Amino acid sequence: MYQYLIIGIPRSGTTVIHKALMQHPNVSVLTDELRVSPFFDLGILTYTFGNEMPDERKAARNSIFNAITSLSKKEGTTHYGAKTCSTTLPSVAKMIVRILRTDFPDMRIILIEREDIVAQYGSVISAKKSGVYHSWSKGANSMEVKKRYLNPIRFLIYAMNCLEVNGILSDLKDSHNVYKVVYERFCIDPAEELKNIFNFLGLQEAQITINSKKVMPSAEKYIVNYNSLKKIETWIRKRYSSKRIPAVLYLLTNLQHLLHTLRFRLQL
Repeated sequence: MYQYLIIGIPRSGTTVIHKALMQHPNVSVLTDELRVSPFFDLGILTYTFGNEMPDERKAARNSIFNAITSLSKKEGTTHYGAKTCSTTLPSVAKMIVRILRTDFPDMRIILIEREDIVAQYGSVISAKKSGVYHSWSKGANSMEVKKRYLNPIRFLIYAMNCLEVNGILSDLKDSHNVYKVVYERFCIDPAEELKNIFNFLGLQEAQITINSKKVMPSAEKYIVNYNSLKKIETWIRKRYSSKRIPAVLYLLTNLQHLLHTLRFRLQL
């Protein structure tokens, strides 16, 4: 029995990989997305008063994962998987990494990243505004693509958070078998990338149909300030890689982290 988890920031391409692996004859998956909360933060505490033994608490997440990913189990199933999306809160990413290291040391991780953070941010905003997240969502076929101006300050904070969260998730390579998928490269040659994923998971090659389409056109066509945002992205990438982030930006992101954490906790 082999476990795997697909993980990335929302709108990074986790769903298309998940839908593809779902078609493999030896894979059983949780069809829907695994919510970070309550699975990672609460675990068995979702169902108890908190009086269970520590060993029970640690074993519970594994048992829950096995139970929910085996719902579509069939003869010949060898791999059990799910997909989840970290928020852009570094604290949430750190929690996920910590739980994976303590409770799922043998789980294989498929990490999804997007090279174009501007396009990813545009996808996030458009999905929230329209309510259409995927090509099979209600209203996708009739959705009108609207030109959007994206707030540069908000994008700057978003981009920095993305870089930090992706860095935290990438650190899983120190404790787990991790395969990184870059969404843009997957789109160029999905068959070759799926072949690599199958090999990483120890699965035989299988005929897979990529039946999902992009909801939005290329980012340059609907984000009116795309080019200026790409300059910001390039600047923050250089600053982040050289660890020369301005103090005021850290102050802004820390304030946003605090507000998001409070919102996240209020949802529990």
